[in-house]
Amino acid sequence: MTQAPAATQAPAATQAKSGSKQYATVGDYLNDPSVKSNVDSLKQSSSGQGYTIDVYAEGNDTLVYDYTYEQHFTDEQAAAAKIQLDKTLDSDEGQEQMDPLLTEMETYIDQPNPKVKVIYRNDDGTVITSKTFTR
Repeated sequence: MTQAPAATQAPAATQAKSGSKQYATVGDYLNDPSVKSNVDSLKQSSSGQGYTIDVYAEGNDTLVYDYTYEQHFTDEQAAAAKIQLDKTLDSDEGQEQMDPLLTEMETYIDQPNPKVKVIYRNDDGTVITSKTFTR
């Protein structure tokens, strides 16, 4: 079975403007040139790793990391992958991995309680599992 991709690395935003949040929404944050560059690097780093990644905004307050495996998992393999992925996502380490990104989003994005959603998909687009991280 393919090893689960790391959930993410926090894209670094530029310095926040004094007295206000720099971005109104997660979409605005993702459109910042420095954040976009970091996201593009993350996407390129997935090349040859057995999965592709898409990063996008869902609504105004959710940043989504959407992983799609390149190989097809049978229903039985997908069920086993779900158990493994859920164990990782639900662990303290899973939350700790998201905390720096959530902190950055709280600092720069003018949305209460921003979220990070991680989705893992089979090669045909069906969802194997997903989890939304919040504080």
